[in-house]
Amino acid sequence: MMIPRYEPTYSFAEIHRSFFQALRNNRTGVLEAYLKDYFRVKHVFLMKSGRSSLFVILKALNRPGKVLMPAYNCRNVPESAWFAGYSPLLLDPDLDTLNVQPEKYLDRMSENVSAIFAISLFGIPYDVRPLVDAARNKGILLVEDAATALGSRVGGRITGTIGDVGVISFQDTKLLSANTGGVIITNNDQIAQKISTFLENVPMEDEIWRNYLSTMFHKSATRHWIYPITQLTHRIMNGEAMYEIVPPPTATAPGYLARCSAFSVELIMNQWQNLDWNIRRRRWIAGRYTQALSGRDTFRIPVISEEIEPVWIQYPLLTKRKFEFFKYMQSRGVDLTWSHRYSCAEEFHQADCPNAEIIARSILSLPCHPGLTDAEVDKVCQIIADYADRRG
Repeated sequence: MMIPRYEPTYSFAEIHRSFFQALRNNRTGVLEAYLKDYFRVKHVFLMKSGRSSLFVILKALNRPGKVLMPAYNCRNVPESAWFAGYSPLLLDPDLDTLNVQPEKYLDRMSENVSAIFAISLFGIPYDVRPLVDAARNKGILLVEDAATALGSRVGGRITGTIGDVGVISFQDTKLLSANTGGVIITNNDQIAQKISTFLENVPMEDEIWRNYLSTMFHKSATRHWIYPITQLTHRIMNGEAMYEIVPPPTATAPGYLARCSAFSVELIMNQWQNLDWNIRRRRWIAGRYTQALSGRDTFRIPVISEEIEPVWIQYPLLTKRKFEFFKYMQSRGVDLTWSHRYSCAEEFHQADCPNAEIIARSILSLPCHPGLTDAEVDKVCQIIADYADRRG
């Protein structure tokens, strides 16, 4: 038995129900109405993924230039800008917050900057409020990439609704899982019209059977009794490197640009009533981890201001002995495998982002999915405490 680093939030019953519902009809309009009401926005566009959503926003903007974004980030984000014909300009993050300080964005705004991708990492929302006026005055599109941060808030406002346009992802590792799916949200009529025009001939992802089988696989692969096999297979295929340099992008994968599938629409809707519980549960788990890590110099956890309300798709921590801690936790039945073990600055040949490399070389992330039992959370906390005590 092993505690997986993540587990999709959908159940087997919801997978089956979504499959048969998707075969009968397409309720995209119903989900769009739900999302408009939840985010209190006028315009919603359902896409295949968060990355394709970012791509669409920039293509619709049609003003190629530089796009500011963090250097420690999911590689799909700068690649979406690259594929759209823009140049990612990566900014070095702060080691306390693990994200870019607003001053760095403000200092790098210029006539050559077309957009800012303000990224909410780990389900911790990024506070874009210091950037809003400056971006507007310079004609720079402020995009809140809240892919990981569905339901989080900044100063009481829902993340994704403060800038010009927001993006949420429903991929399997996200707060609410649907295998595929992303959404663009905005109150900006001008950018909404441009997006609508660009999407006129973009088809819906029509792979109901493939998505059904994929969700069944992912749910099965993260069952506690089978997860050791899943983890072993992952190790054989991908190794256990704690840091890697990823190759630069070449071309988009087939089907990169598409609208959200009918199956994913149903899977999102079938989980929507559990969203508030999902968020509360993750916050409780994160609170327990914070207590367990408090006062332990072995680890470094992100500094979060009082106005920030995270939703915690993962609980990040930095440790100088990354591989040692990883193996220690794994040997005791907790998997901390983390996919973003790279700096995007390396991928795009920027040499001025040393903190991004430090983070990539030292970051691991504790499981925070709502399927964890209280006993499993206590187990993770105890193992962390034991390790820290051993290190002195």
